[in-house]
Amino acid sequence: MDAGADYLSVTAKAAGNAFRLGAFADEVLRQKQDAGEKVSPASRFGFRGLRSDHMFTGVSDHGALVVVSGAECGPLAQQLITRCDNVSRLDLQVTVWTHGEQPHLGLDLYRYTRANYHQHSTRRSCGVTTQHPAGEMFTLGKRISDVYCRVYDKAAESNLGPSRTVWRYEVEFKRKAALTVANRLALQECPPSWVTHQVHQVFSDRAVECTFEPIGPRQAGDLLFHHQKPDHLAWFRNMVQYSISKAINVHGLPATLESLGLSRLLPANAQDHLRGPHE
Repeated sequence: MDAGADYLSVTAKAAGNAFRLGAFADEVLRQKQDAGEKVSPASRFGFRGLRSDHMFTGVSDHGALVVVSGAECGPLAQQLITRCDNVSRLDLQVTVWTHGEQPHLGLDLYRYTRANYHQHSTRRSCGVTTQHPAGEMFTLGKRISDVYCRVYDKAAESNLGPSRTVWRYEVEFKRKAALTVANRLALQECPPSWVTHQVHQVFSDRAVECTFEPIGPRQAGDLLFHHQKPDHLAWFRNMVQYSISKAINVHGLPATLESLGLSRLLPANAQDHLRGPHE
């Protein structure tokens, strides 16, 4: 559905690009204000300036700071990076739609990755959190590390539709890693394609399987996401097998097939047992 920068924090020194960075950010906020968006005074990390819903720009005796997030980050990222002296944080994201299916992707990724790491004695940490009534997130690495990954239910988080139908793969870069990746992003002619490849590469390097394919360089006007026939068997094998096996061990095969709407696959006597004496 989408790919690009989702969060960016840049600074510039007073003796460097502070005026250039601040002037550009102030013009962006002025245009937002002219368009009717609320812009108000704010302070952040010792910088004093202005903010809108998804952007902050401020100055201090040492220089300038600009923070931008959400959908506004993608269109502004390259221009901000080329006007700053340092990048302290950069988040890249790929958002995918499941074509109406509702997999427990966060839980499945956690179980599959944890088992894989245990088998190969990998010490990288991973975790999963769930929320009620909907929402789950798989995390990889430590939040304080230079590279931190997560996959979460974007549909539930942003009310984009039924839960678990839209998922976001996100990589958070900090410090030197953020500056390195940002400088490469600033040079790209097609940022969405490059971001898709980078996010896929980060997860693949950590032995986490993605439900989307990396996209190489493309010409202007080409489709960002090409339709491919889904490989359902690979999805079952890599993502669903563990959950189904556990359900069978706990509840038995007949009850598990019944919950999946597949009780017709059972022998006739087993189906009669499921229906009960009053049906």
